[in-house]
Amino acid sequence: MAEKKHIIDGLELNYSGYFNLNELTEAIDKCQKDRGYLKSEKRTDEKVYPSGKDISIELRPTKKFADYYTTMITMVIMITGMKDVEVEKEGRRKWMSQGNIRITFDGWTTTDFEFRWENNPVFYFLRDLVDKAFYRSRTDRWEGIIIEDTHYFHTYLKAFLNLYRY
Repeated sequence: MAEKKHIIDGLELNYSGYFNLNELTEAIDKCQKDRGYLKSEKRTDEKVYPSGKDISIELRPTKKFADYYTTMITMVIMITGMKDVEVEKEGRRKWMSQGNIRITFDGWTTTDFEFRWENNPVFYFLRDLVDKAFYRSRTDRWEGIIIEDTHYFHTYLKAFLNLYRY
C-alpha cells in the first residue's frame, strides 16, 4: 500500500456574502493551472431547500514530482443557504448569489503510488531506507512545496472572495 502523509490538516476559509459561483470555480481552476496541478473532482452534491441551496464540492488536484512521489490538495467547498439575489453595482443591476462559503484545505503526499516497491518486503525496506537516509532533503523540499501551494490556494481564494465585499 502506498505511504500517505498528511502535511496540512484543516486549513479553513470562511466567507459570508455575495459571490458568483461560476467565477469562483474559474478562480479555483486558475489556481490549479498556475501551480501545475491536474484537476480532479471527487464529488459534487446539491440539495435544494425552501431557504436556499446547499452545495458540496470536493476537489483533489494532484501534482507528480518524481516517478514515485506525488502531492494532493484536498479542497472541500461547502456552500450553505445560497440564494440568487439582484444586486446594484456601479449603477447596474446584476444577479449574484448570496450565502455562506466554507473551504477546507488538506495537503497530502504519497510515495510509491504505483505500488512498484511493495511487492517484496526487502524492496519495501530498501525504499524506506533510501527515502529516509538519502532523499530526506528532497522529500522535505517537496513537503515545503505542498505547504506553500496550499497556502497560495487559501490566500488567492480569500482575496478573490473579498473582492465581492466592495
